[in-house]
Amino acid sequence: RRALAADPAAAYGVGLEGGVIDAFDGGAESIGCMAIVRRRDGRESVARTASFPLPPRVARLLRGQEPGQPKMELGAANDLVFSEVNSKQQGGCVAKVTRGLVDRAAYYEHALLCCLAPFLHDETELY
Repeated sequence: RRALAADPAAAYGVGLEGGVIDAFDGGAESIGCMAIVRRRDGRESVARTASFPLPPRVARLLRGQEPGQPKMELGAANDLVFSEVNSKQQGGCVAKVTRGLVDRAAYYEHALLCCLAPFLHDETELY
């Protein structure tokens, strides 16, 4: 809704947020969430990316469990582990762990397309 407020001419507002969830094995996984709202009727849709396991050291840094290091956000933990600066503005963690096979933009692309699905079926009332 803030995206719509920021641009009065926009037909849709889109928001995305990355996050970390606990994994079943005690580790951590990265996920991304996408939300779309349509101005004309306020209809909303939410979808998420696939998840992927974070390297154990990254998970420890996020939880404040790495000796000698404070609790960190994902971008800072990635910078430390991968010896980079501002990695979240580049390919993100997903690019590092996949060795560039998937970058941050591609990671969110499928979630965006899936989030659009309900809006593609207005005439059929499928959703």
